[in-house]
Amino acid sequence: MPPTRKTRKRTPTNSPLADRTKKEVGRPPNAWILYRLDHLPQISETYSTKDHPIRQAEASRIIARQWRAESPEVRQQYEKKAEIAKAEHNKAHPDWKYRP
Repeated sequence: MPPTRKTRKRTPTNSPLADRTKKEVGRPPNAWILYRLDHLPQISETYSTKDHPIRQAEASRIIARQWRAESPEVRQQYEKKAEIAKAEHNKAHPDWKYRP
């Protein structure tokens, strides 16, 4: 007799796993994330080919090296941008708390 297929248990709609499918408010971006967002298009264009786009992990490594080499003035600009993004996030979502 052939083995029978096990059926998956469905997640009830009131379980914590079902809540993950809802649109959750994310964390505000920090300075590194903002820097990465600004530099990713240039890195992708430089290191990608038509047939082989750069992997995100490799792009992050390259941008991380650039971030570490940046002057304190440039890093401070991104810290200020992050503070502004955090203030906007707090204003838009006053009851939000980080819950890992």
